[in-house]
Amino acid sequence: PPEARPPDARRQVAQLTALAEHHFEWNIDRLLGLAADASVPVIVVSPPTNYRFAALTPFDGDGPGSADDLARLVQEAEDLSASAEHAAARDRWQQAIDRSARPREATSGVLDILGELARQRDCTMVDGEALFYAGSTDGLTVSGLFWDDLHPSLQGHALLADALEPPVRALLAR
Repeated sequence: PPEARPPDARRQVAQLTALAEHHFEWNIDRLLGLAADASVPVIVVSPPTNYRFAALTPFDGDGPGSADDLARLVQEAEDLSASAEHAAARDRWQQAIDRSARPREATSGVLDILGELARQRDCTMVDGEALFYAGSTDGLTVSGLFWDDLHPSLQGHALLADALEPPVRALLAR
């Protein structure tokens, strides 16, 4: 019999990520559909990522998502940050998240799906990342806006509440 080969971890993670994104899309689309059927307006907030504290797990071996690849992407992000190319720095970090063997933060696919569904369902969209990083001096640090490197702190929630007030008032004025 042929010798057993180790599983293709990258392929498996890609399949699981695609499945998770599919389920996310189905669930959010269903919720937005139910809200639309009931004439309930929805405000969608894209989740901000605390980039410097994002959990990155490398794949074994060479290639996308390897320890060397993730380290290169993080270094490129830091270099872009130092050059005041803040959006590009966050984009590079997002690439590292997307290539991680165990993505814990929102993948680009999830963020794209959320934005597309909000557009399709004519929802008001608030960009959480832009909101959290607007006052960042280096484009990668949002001091005090997360309490555990993932969830917004009281200050982060206050920032979100302030950003949500105008669209909520506009909806109430209808």
